[in-house]
Amino acid sequence: MKKGNTLVEVIISLAIILMAFTIVSQIIIISAKAVNNRKLREEAERVAYAIENEAKYNYKFSDLDEEISFKYTNDILDKLITQPLMSLERGNDISLKRKEIKLKDKIYLYSITIKDNNGGVLAEREFIKSYWMEKK
Repeated sequence: MKKGNTLVEVIISLAIILMAFTIVSQIIIISAKAVNNRKLREEAERVAYAIENEAKYNYKFSDLDEEISFKYTNDILDKLITQPLMSLERGNDISLKRKEIKLKDKIYLYSITIKDNNGGVLAEREFIKSYWMEKK
């Protein structure tokens, strides 16, 4: 009976080690996905901020009347440095639209939404464009 007990103990020990290894590998995979997701969201926030500043200071109210949509690419920040906002490739990933108008003060509220490939929201941002930001 001693050999049988030892065999059972070895099998149970191996099963426990295998479960521990599985749990550790799952934790590593989940944390890697979380880090990747965080990087995507940070990049999207930078893109939204760049689009906000471009729209605020380099375009007139009339240029931003209707909803404008752009395609989100990996090199969009580089393109924003070298190209005007309106020359970016059109798509459904990034939307810039006017939400509210205060005509008396000539203040406009805009929103930027950046979506990922699955339709989930990576970044949302609202900003105000006032009359003094109007490009002359």
